[in-house]
Amino acid sequence: MTSSTESFSQPQPQPQPHPFTTAAPPSGLPRMPAKQRMALSFRSLVSSVLGGGKADQPPAVTELFVKTDPKVDGEECLHDCDGCASKYPRGFKIETEDVLYGQIQAWSTHLLVGTGKTDWVRDVAEEKGSVMEAVEKADAPTNGKLMLSASNMPTPHDTDDYTEPTSLLLLPAFKLIRNAHPLHVPQLITQIINRAPTSTSPLVSTPLPASRPSPDPAAGIPDLSLTDCPHNAVIL
Repeated sequence: MTSSTESFSQPQPQPQPHPFTTAAPPSGLPRMPAKQRMALSFRSLVSSVLGGGKADQPPAVTELFVKTDPKVDGEECLHDCDGCASKYPRGFKIETEDVLYGQIQAWSTHLLVGTGKTDWVRDVAEEKGSVMEAVEKADAPTNGKLMLSASNMPTPHDTDDYTEPTSLLLLPAFKLIRNAHPLHVPQLITQIINRAPTSTSPLVSTPLPASRPSPDPAAGIPDLSLTDCPHNAVIL
């Protein structure tokens, strides 16, 4: 139990951090390289200009991961595998300096869009005529950040033509949404995603509509239908 007391002494001025600097890494966390610190400083600048709120800070890396100890884990843990025979092209490079832990924004819901493809442009929201593009252009969900991903899930018509309806997987609701078309996206967000459980919701059943009407029946666009995902786990 904690308690607090009021102090009526003259408050002393406290040094304020510069709004465009990044905090020092917690103990045990590697120091970020200059290019990553510059990127984070720029992001902080944009956030301060746009009035973005401060997100909850992640726990220190030492709270989650026990640091390797050669006395316990053996000297081998300090060296690369000597028996590894993998060969890489001369120009192949692995980035080992950027600090990854604590830099990924949390998401509330995750929408995977079936495309029937295995390759996409770098930003899937730029796939012209796709559901992903429509989601990017629509109003954001009201229940938190939506992660949007393209998937190689087959489409109902076994085609990669974005003019044809496709299937979606909404997580963590574990709902399959069938017959999705870009014109469905506004009601998909307001009537389904906004009502769906998020990554921080209690583990209780959240009722969602079984279907949503077509936005344009005359154009042959079918109704949306929702069913439970037949899998208990999905590995992405």
